[in-house]
Amino acid sequence: MTGSLLPPHPALAGGPVYLDYNATPPVDPRVAEAMRPHLTDLFGNPSSSHPYADAPREALADARTQAAALVGAPPLEIVFTASGSEANLLALRGVVPVSGHPARR
Repeated sequence: MTGSLLPPHPALAGGPVYLDYNATPPVDPRVAEAMRPHLTDLFGNPSSSHPYADAPREALADARTQAAALVGAPPLEIVFTASGSEANLLALRGVVPVSGHPARR
């Protein structure tokens, strides 16, 4: 981005070219800063019923709304997964019938 106030990313700063983004992409500094409170002070399982879950639950709902706006989808259609493998399996289960699976009966 021309005129950016951010320093160049380490993977683009004149060293070797990093080509393993599929396995471990770098985190944009703005994302890291936005996540910092949730990794240090506002931790908690957003699916739990204890008070530590309140802030993470609200942050997750906000993130889902923001992601939905980016792709023009309703927030309830946004599903966050823990890995690429989990995302791939979820996508496959959405299009490939699984015979004998209770959810497909």
